[in-house]
Amino acid sequence: MTLMGTSKRKSPTRTEFLFPNKLLIHPRKPPSKKATLRKHYLEKRAQISLDLRLKAEGKALDYCTQALSKSDTVLSFASFGSEISTKEINLFLMKRGSLVLPRVVADSIEVFRVTSLKQLQPSSYGILEPSPTLCSRVKESEIDLSLVPGVAFHSNFHRIGYGKGHYDRFFARFDSSSVEKVGLGYQEQRIEGEFSPQETDIPLDQILLF
Repeated sequence: MTLMGTSKRKSPTRTEFLFPNKLLIHPRKPPSKKATLRKHYLEKRAQISLDLRLKAEGKALDYCTQALSKSDTVLSFASFGSEISTKEINLFLMKRGSLVLPRVVADSIEVFRVTSLKQLQPSSYGILEPSPTLCSRVKESEIDLSLVPGVAFHSNFHRIGYGKGHYDRFFARFDSSSVEKVGLGYQEQRIEGEFSPQETDIPLDQILLF
C-alpha cells in the first residue's frame, strides 16, 4: 500500500494491526545446558541395541541380587521407556519382602511396600505404581537403600533426571543421609566432560552403569 498526500488518518484503534508484513515473536530463552544434555542422553539411551540392553540388564541383576540380599527395605523403581529394566531385580526384592516402589502424588513421591505385581497400576504417564489401597505405606526413615533412575550420570555423583525434581525433593524432605542412594543405568548414560549441578540437586552415593 502506498500513501499519497497528507491524509488525515485517525489514530489506530486497539484492534488494528500496525505491522501487517512483520511477524512479531517474543524472544525465547535458549535451552539450559542441563536441558541440552537431557535431550542428548535421552536420544543416546534410546539408540542402545537390544543385545547390549540384555547383557547390561543381566549384569545388573547378578550384581543387585548379591548387593541387595541383606537390605530389608529397598526403594526401587519400575523402569519405563528406554530405562534399564528393573523387572527381574524387583521380582527378586519382592520375593524377599523388601521391595518398595514410589508413587507420585500431587508432584511428590510417596513410597509403598509391594508384595505382588497385582498391586501395581499404571500412572497417567504409563509408569507402574503401587496402589495405595492395596499396598502399605512405608516411612522414609525405614528405607535402607534406594535405586534411583536417571537420564544421565556424572562422576561427581550427580544425575540428570527428567526435569520434575521428584527425587531431589523426596530426599530433601527428610534426613536421607542414612539412605544409600544408588544411580542405576547403562554405560552409555555416563556424562562426558564437565557438569555443574544445581543447588537443589541431591548427590548420589554410588552409580552403577552396566
